[in-house]
Amino acid sequence: MKTPVPLKSLTAWFDVWAMTFPYPVIIADYDFKVLQSNAEAKLTCRTKDGHSNYLENHFRPGLLPFLLDFKAQLNHNFYAHVELKLEDIGDSRLIGHRFSEDDKNFYLILIVPNLYKDRLNFLNRRFQLLLDHMNEAVIITDSDYRISEVNSAFKKMTGYDTEDVIGRMPAILKSGKQGPDFYKKMHADIAVHGVFHGELIDRKKNGELMHVRSTIYQIKNEVNVATGYVSILEDITELKFLSGKLSATSFKDSLTGVYNRESFLNVLEIKVDIANDENQLALLFIDLNKFKQVNDSYGHQYGDLVLIKAASRIKSVLKANDIIGRYGGDEFVVMLERVSDVDAHLIAQKIDELLSLPYEIDEQLIDFTSASIGIAMAPKDAAKMSSLIERADAAMYEAKKSASQLHVFMAKDFSIDKEKDKSIRTELISAVGTEEFFIRIQPIIDMNTQQVVGGEVLLRWLNLMFNSVAPDTFFPIVAKLGLDKKIDAHVLAMTVDFLQSHPMHDDMVINVNFSALQFSDVHFIDNLSALFQACPALKKHLVIEITEHVMMMNMELTSQYFYALRALGVRIAIDDFGTGFSSLAYLKHFEIDFLKIDISFIQQIEDSVKDRAIVQTIITLANAIGAKTIVEGVERASQYDILKALGATHAQGYYFHKPLYLDQFYKVLPSLTE
Repeated sequence: MKTPVPLKSLTAWFDVWAMTFPYPVIIADYDFKVLQSNAEAKLTCRTKDGHSNYLENHFRPGLLPFLLDFKAQLNHNFYAHVELKLEDIGDSRLIGHRFSEDDKNFYLILIVPNLYKDRLNFLNRRFQLLLDHMNEAVIITDSDYRISEVNSAFKKMTGYDTEDVIGRMPAILKSGKQGPDFYKKMHADIAVHGVFHGELIDRKKNGELMHVRSTIYQIKNEVNVATGYVSILEDITELKFLSGKLSATSFKDSLTGVYNRESFLNVLEIKVDIANDENQLALLFIDLNKFKQVNDSYGHQYGDLVLIKAASRIKSVLKANDIIGRYGGDEFVVMLERVSDVDAHLIAQKIDELLSLPYEIDEQLIDFTSASIGIAMAPKDAAKMSSLIERADAAMYEAKKSASQLHVFMAKDFSIDKEKDKSIRTELISAVGTEEFFIRIQPIIDMNTQQVVGGEVLLRWLNLMFNSVAPDTFFPIVAKLGLDKKIDAHVLAMTVDFLQSHPMHDDMVINVNFSALQFSDVHFIDNLSALFQACPALKKHLVIEITEHVMMMNMELTSQYFYALRALGVRIAIDDFGTGFSSLAYLKHFEIDFLKIDISFIQQIEDSVKDRAIVQTIITLANAIGAKTIVEGVERASQYDILKALGATHAQGYYFHKPLYLDQFYKVLPSLTE
C-alpha cells in the first residue's frame, strides 16, 4: 500500500515545482473542487471565467464523458489515466493520483502529451539492447535489494548466469575484504542522497577477486518511496594491478606526456569519493591566456612546444601524489591531495608565476602569455566530481575576466550567480541515457539531383522543467562534466534502434558524431565491431563524423583508428573542416570519405570573395584525395546555386530540410520499391 502524502507537503511541492511545469497541473479536494492550478492549467483547460471552481468546469463540454470515467477510476484506485485530444497540446494523457489525509481524499492531476509516453515506450523497446551492449555490468533490484535483472556484461564480468542470481541479494558478490562500516556508509549514502559512488572489492563466481567502480541509483515512485535500485559496475582490476601492460597512449596525452582528459577524470572520480575534511583535495583548472596569439603569430609547431614547456613547468611544482592532465586545447587540470585552502592557493600562485615567464623556442622569445587558474576544494566546495569541475571551471573564468592582476581565484571567494545553469547541469546528469534525450535526422542532399542520400543524426533534449534545451546550451556542459561517452553511446543506441526498424537502400548514409573521449577510448573499435554483429544495418549505413580538432589531438592514435575503421568497412567524415589547424599535411595519410564544410564559410558566401575561395579550395582538395564534400547550413537558393557551381557534391540545411523526427525522415527517403 502506498504511503499517504500529507496535503501540506503536496501543496508545498506545488509551490516549488508545479508552477514552472510546462503542462497543466491541478490539485483538487475530495469533492473534486480545485484547490490549486498552475498557469498552463488555466490556459489549456479553462473555458470561461466565472464558473464554479470544480474540476468539471476546467474542461470543455466535449471532454466531460472522459472526465467522469477518470473520476470513477480515481475513486476506486490510487492512480488513473484517460486519453484526451486537446487543441493546445494535441493527443494527451490525463493522469491522476489519489492521496489521503484525515480519511479524506485529495487528487493530483496532470495533463502530459503522449509524446512522453511514446518516448517511454521507445525506451522500453531498446532497454535490453542498451543493457546488453554496455561495457559496464548492470544489476537491477527491487526495493528489498533482490536481483530482478542483470545484463550480459555482468555475466561476463562475474561468471554468474542469470539463473544464479535472480531473486538473490547482490551480497552474493561480497569478498569479505570490506567491513560492515563500509556497507553501512554505502546504504546511508543511498538513503540520504539517492546514489552511491565508490569502489568495491568483489569476488567472482570462480573465487577471483575483482576491483569494481560502482554507482548505485535509487529508483523512487511518485510518492518518493524507493521501488528499486540500479547498480552499474565497472571492472577496474586491470587499471589497479595491470596498468603497466597498458599502452602509454591509452592514458597519456601524446603531445605533453601528462594524463589525458579521460584518464585524469577516472583518477579524480576515485579521489573525490574518498576525500574528507581531514584529507582535502584541490582541483586546479588552468587556462593559458593569449595562447591563440602564439599559434597565430608563430605557428602551431611553436604552440605545441609552448604546451610541452607549460606542462613541464606545472609538474615541477607538484608532489609525487599530485597529478596533472591536459583537459583539452590549452587547458590543464591539476589534482592536489591532502592540502589546505592556503596551500592550494600558494601552489597555484607558483604555477601562475612559472607560466607567466617567457618561453624561449628556437631563439624566439614568446613573452606575452600568462595563466588563469581556478581552484575548488573537495569536499568543502563540492562532494561530487562533476560539481567540483564546475566550481573550479567557474573560478577559472572568474580569474580570466578579472580586470585586476589576480590570476588565481578560489571557488569559495565568489558566488556563482547562474541558478538556471546549475539547474540545467543537475537535470542533465540525471537525464543522460533516458527518454528525455532523443534524435532527429537532418537529410543530406545530392547537389545535382536534390535527392535525399542520407542524413546526420542530431541529439535533442526535451526536459519537463526547461522544455526544449538548445544543443548549444547542453553540449558544452556535457563536455565539462565528462559525459561525452555516455551521450555518444546513447545516440548510437538510438541510431541502432532506428536502423533495425527502418530498412533503406544500401547506398543511404547515416552520419553519427563521435566525441574526443569516445574516439580515444581503447575499447572503441571492439565495441563498434560488437555492435555491427548485433546490427548489420549499422555497418552498412554508418558514417563516423569526427571534428578536425579531434583528428589532430593524437595523430598516432587517429591513424591507428582510421586504419581499423577501414578494415571494418566504416566510412569517415571530417566535420567542421577548415576551422582547425595543420590538417592539410596529414590528409594524404588518411582515407577520408567526406569533408564537411563548416557553416561559417557559407553564411556570407554570396558577398564574401574570401569565403568562396576557401570553399573552392576545400572542394578542390577533396577531389584530389578522392573525398566528397558535404556543405553545412545551406539556407538560401543563392547559396545553393553558388555551391553547386563550385562543385560541392552534397549539402544539408534548412533550404532543403530542417532536422526531422525519425518517421518524418524515413518518409523523405526513396522507398525500397524505387
